[in-house]
Amino acid sequence: MPKPAPKPQVAYLHDMLEAARLIRGYLKGVTFEEFWHNNENRDAVALRLSVLGESAHKIDKKKLKPPCPQFRSRVSLACVIGSPMTMVLSISRLSGP
Repeated sequence: MPKPAPKPQVAYLHDMLEAARLIRGYLKGVTFEEFWHNNENRDAVALRLSVLGESAHKIDKKKLKPPCPQFRSRVSLACVIGSPMTMVLSISRLSGP
């Protein structure tokens, strides 16, 4: 079976933006305590953070035209998951209103 064609780089950027928007929506109007005690919300945010990290990992940073944001590695992303509100606030700034 032939190997499928790779996704275009812009598709990974779109996936990252969509994940950031969804995370922001999951957390809108939610306090940290509410977030922390809601397993479904935490799982949803963790899944989208995973999508964001996987997509960032697949982007060929050498092909992007400057200015290009510095993407964190998956290891760094995993370290930040312990503080999800900080990560989401950072993502929200990147994704705009």
